[in-house]
Amino acid sequence: FDRDRLLHAFRRWAGLVAVATTLAGATAFLVSQVIPREYEATAQLYLAPASNPTVAFQDVVLGQTLATSYVELAKSEVVLKPVMDQVGWAGDLKSFREKLNVSQVRNTSIITVRFKSRDPELAAETSNAIAETFIKQTKDLQASLQGTTASELDQQVRAIQSDIASLSEQIASLRAEMTATPRPGATASPRADLQGQINALDSLRQSKQQTLAQLLKTRDDM
Repeated sequence: FDRDRLLHAFRRWAGLVAVATTLAGATAFLVSQVIPREYEATAQLYLAPASNPTVAFQDVVLGQTLATSYVELAKSEVVLKPVMDQVGWAGDLKSFREKLNVSQVRNTSIITVRFKSRDPELAAETSNAIAETFIKQTKDLQASLQGTTASELDQQVRAIQSDIASLSEQIASLRAEMTATPRPGATASPRADLQGQINALDSLRQSKQQTLAQLLKTRDDM
């Protein structure tokens, strides 16, 4: 290019470029002033396994898997309705959900709750309220499930204890028969047969005692 021609073109268009830049900046500023500001508050929830001195790798994987289901729970009406009442939300559930974003942090057991509002205090209050209500609902659900399971375990424990008591009575009766003197005219069972029955019953009793110990440990852990 000819240097003089290049300078001439630059001078010709420089004013227009400057005006366009100024207009663009002014437009952006005016638009930012017209559009109301919206604030976003964030709360995070960590899904941890039950109190345990050793956290297995399976527990971590399970937490990550459950997080996807808990994301849906955090967006459910049972969680959001109480929050709407608490913060005095004037709209319906649909408009409330439009301001809400619940997601799982990738490859973690962390759930992020985000809520947008033109009022920064309302945004913070709402996101915290959702987290707190979510925790309460999951605890209530867990307690209900554990209560049902514990009741079933108690029934199994009582049944096993009854079986063990019955087996112990049978073993005691057979041992008494082994040491008793046969009545006149009565035919005594061979000692070997009685001992075989005792051994079989005692083996079954030991198996039930092991099952009972496992049931009791499971109940105590819960």
